[in-house]
Amino acid sequence: MTEAEKDNDPSPMHEVTKLLIEAWSWLLDDLDADDEKQREYIYENVLYPGWCSYTDGLTGGEILSKTIPHIHKDDATLWAARGVAAYYLEVDTAQMEGQLARAWRIVAEASYHVGVVSGKLEGSAHDPVRENAKRAAQVRHAENREIAERIKDWFIENHHRYRSKDAAAEAVTRVEPVAFKTARKHIGAAAKNLPSARKE
Repeated sequence: MTEAEKDNDPSPMHEVTKLLIEAWSWLLDDLDADDEKQREYIYENVLYPGWCSYTDGLTGGEILSKTIPHIHKDDATLWAARGVAAYYLEVDTAQMEGQLARAWRIVAEASYHVGVVSGKLEGSAHDPVRENAKRAAQVRHAENREIAERIKDWFIENHHRYRSKDAAAEAVTRVEPVAFKTARKHIGAAAKNLPSARKE
């Protein structure tokens, strides 16, 4: 399917996916599908919690109806994006059950809510609370990137001392303020850049 055909695809899933991407843009200034950190952030902070809310019985509409009046407070945009993630699951479920009309009704409701949130956010583009939150996030992310680079550099210098990446990750958790899973992720990334031990 070409990009033009994808844009003209009249399926409910295609439409709700576009809404989900718009919701992500509320949280990230420059969306980059190839950025692993952005994908991880979206999964951990939007998709997974939104889907958990849905499986706990909350609909996207319920989440967004409670969130929209408070959209300029703390994590409200994050919760709004989670509501769109719940809508995504609702549409997917309806479509899988063969209820196409219901899927389209859910897309229409989601589209309305996304429009309301987007309008409220655009109306306050210079919201100092949101700007401060973004600056704080940039500082946190800078610190995380710095730690990731230190872990990668350490592994490149010390990989020969450990029998496995897991053992190296365990050692990293004693010298860096990270969990095993995070250390293992950075070590795995660094290992990909090591030269192969076999001769060709």
